[in-house]
Amino acid sequence: MLKLNAQSVSLRLFGAVFFVMFSATTMAAVCRDIKSVKDSAVAEQNTSMGGHVTQHIYGMRPPINTSQSGKTLFEGKGKYEAVWRQYQYINNPVLCGSKGQAQQSVSLADLGIQYLGAYSCKESNANGECTQWDSYMAKSVFFGFVLKNGQWILNTSFPEPLL
Repeated sequence: MLKLNAQSVSLRLFGAVFFVMFSATTMAAVCRDIKSVKDSAVAEQNTSMGGHVTQHIYGMRPPINTSQSGKTLFEGKGKYEAVWRQYQYINNPVLCGSKGQAQQSVSLADLGIQYLGAYSCKESNANGECTQWDSYMAKSVFFGFVLKNGQWILNTSFPEPLL
């Protein structure tokens, strides 16, 4: 026979409520504020953390067995870093939650950027690095976050062209 007293029930109820509240607050966080996302946003660290940001940065080698051909690219690492820096100040950042992925397209206006030149890669070399491209002006920047190996990362980011 199950024997519970009022104190035991209260403690169990409190524990269940605390667990639900704690889980809800830790399961959904602003992606850009998560330490592993910040670490993975450093272009030189991104590939080793499982992302492919360098596949979208002209002058950087993309992950092994990938190519920049057919991709949209930041004009260089400095442009990517400036965009990521500005992303820290937008008012409506995406949340990383229980779905394992989150994505957001942010206009240049919301990023506080007037113009962003970018490339559309047409051909690449044996290392997958872009060798021929068309220039264009971006209208927005895409940010994709994923849960990889138990931690959230910036999986990709790339400029989106005006249509």
